[in-house]
Amino acid sequence: MKKILFVIIAMGVFYTGCKKPDPNNGNPQDPDISKMEQLVIADNFNFSTTKMIDFNIKIEDINGSAYPKIPVVIYDRNRMEEDARVLYKGLTNANGEFIASQPIPSYIDSVYIVSNYIGVPDAEMVSIKSGNVNLEIGGAPVEGRSFKSVTVPTNTLYNLQYLGGFDNWGKPDYLETERDDIDQEFLNDLNATFPEGSHLDQTHSEYFEDHLTHDIRLINESDIWITFVHEGAGFKNVVGFYTYDVANPPASENDIDEITIIFPNTSANGSGGKLYAGDKVKIGHFEANTGIGFVLFANAWRSGGVNPRDPFVYYPTPAFNPESSQNKRQHTVLVADDIRERYVIAFEDLHRQNKDVYRCDHDFNDLIIYATATEYEDVDDTNLGDIDDDSPDSDGDGVHDDNDDFPDDPDRAFENIFEGTLAYEDLWPQKGDYDFNDIVIDYDLNQITNGDNMVTQLDAAFTLKAYGASFHNGFAFQLDVAPTSVENVTGMELLSESYFQLSSNNTEAGQSKAVIPVFEDCYETLPHQGGGIGMNTNPDNIYGAPTTVNISVTFTNPVDPDDLGSAPYNPFIIVDKNRDYEVHLPDMPNTDLADVDLFGKRDDNSDVNVNRYYKTEGNLPWAINIAEGFDYPIEKTAIIDAHLKFAAWAESGGTEFPDWYKDKSGYRNSANIYQIP
Repeated sequence: MKKILFVIIAMGVFYTGCKKPDPNNGNPQDPDISKMEQLVIADNFNFSTTKMIDFNIKIEDINGSAYPKIPVVIYDRNRMEEDARVLYKGLTNANGEFIASQPIPSYIDSVYIVSNYIGVPDAEMVSIKSGNVNLEIGGAPVEGRSFKSVTVPTNTLYNLQYLGGFDNWGKPDYLETERDDIDQEFLNDLNATFPEGSHLDQTHSEYFEDHLTHDIRLINESDIWITFVHEGAGFKNVVGFYTYDVANPPASENDIDEITIIFPNTSANGSGGKLYAGDKVKIGHFEANTGIGFVLFANAWRSGGVNPRDPFVYYPTPAFNPESSQNKRQHTVLVADDIRERYVIAFEDLHRQNKDVYRCDHDFNDLIIYATATEYEDVDDTNLGDIDDDSPDSDGDGVHDDNDDFPDDPDRAFENIFEGTLAYEDLWPQKGDYDFNDIVIDYDLNQITNGDNMVTQLDAAFTLKAYGASFHNGFAFQLDVAPTSVENVTGMELLSESYFQLSSNNTEAGQSKAVIPVFEDCYETLPHQGGGIGMNTNPDNIYGAPTTVNISVTFTNPVDPDDLGSAPYNPFIIVDKNRDYEVHLPDMPNTDLADVDLFGKRDDNSDVNVNRYYKTEGNLPWAINIAEGFDYPIEKTAIIDAHLKFAAWAESGGTEFPDWYKDKSGYRNSANIYQIP
């Protein structure tokens, strides 16, 4: 009985220390919070702005065999779009599978999944509405019936000719009956030669020397075949060829009499077309001293036919191409593969100038084909580049340098970034004013994984943007692993007489799970500049530049991301240097050092028996996590009066306006949102 009395007295003293409560009734009723309390919130709603998506992606080669160690990248939209953002990345395992569970902003309904590996087709947009993504990329061909279309040209601008018919996907009916074998060693060489997303004129500047030729020149009579290998384009491109006398090459594109279409649609199966790696076409028998140039019609497969448009036609002779800058006119690279006796032809399908319009990546792997001749020596290789047969993995971690964010570190391979904002009310277990600006912290979490997709390091940048309280609050976060799993923590901002007691690895002592202190006093981390309570919540007071604390956590052994917990893990504030008082996100549990006797007191309606934490009886929270940047309300303005769709979002259980925090028309009252002066 004495213990209970002491707690009640201590709480009374504690709350008189905060300047927000109304001294007459102990409740912070200065702003009108009645509208917040009238919201009807479902018991199971946790105010999350993210949803957990389970990814199970399987990649197979043309024979249906597993593709191990293949990079997989998940984007929030088509990667060629402006501001496309990487959500997660890693490698397939020995079974060719990429398995991950990751938090994705709730407003995103589909993701774009690609493999930055030549030989694996890009996936198109994939829906994530069901919460699961089960996707197979590549694999053995599924043969289907071919529906022939008329073979006469639909566009006579280039005097187009055809080798035969094609179906409504642009798949030719004149493919050879047997595909070429495209083995992984060859693909490794292609990936070394044409690395995805890298400027080829920087990684292999030798392919751009003026003396090189980019077409086939026969020195003997020969048959020529063209084999499809890969397309890495958003466009549905068309590729054709023209011939000329080597002694009298065309001086301009106007000297080319006709162009014969090889592949009406170069898109791979599952990526807007029906081609598979190894699909092969015989383009003809040619006399000695014949030149064969290859033309790319960018995005010309339209309306079920070949419909090229100027200026998106690219020739092997750079001078014929539309760019005004001479060093940007090349769109074709031809390299000799002496090992397999092939001549590889690679294309860049975007205009290489005006990057703000065309967003060209200059990697020259938008289409890769190769030519074979009756005899390899039938082709003049005097002025050709050579394939790069050295696929570097400098640190030996199984991740090629071009895909490795840390090419010289075998323990680190991929950076996976999670960004957002944490916003807290600090009067728990008493209601606050719901302006969610008592502590506002941006986070930038870099979950670094190795070649086995295991976490080896966590770099966390926490930026204290504002605090609208008189309390000297601290901040920390908890991981789901034992403290012994952590090798060391660096970067914390702690005072000489800290209420955080640390173990030798700088995790908090006395905890069954690893707790990482970040800072212990917001007034020390972001010094108060005078004039009113707090910092950066009242537009009439002095503004102070936000302060960033950079934390780095290393682990004794690599950790499975699922064991670590999903970002931002379990972040919490410590109220006014009182270690007993923790405020967590709704339905996130307290740590071992919190005073659990406070649960159920005042306005708190936590019930540890049903894993209910940090909610009022009306299911309102004391903290929210916003998956992206958050513009917080000014002091003593409830969040629903600043972000006008918050109420509808909360009452719908998150189904309506899942992007309520964005700056969209009708979404906010800007007068009630703090503006940086």
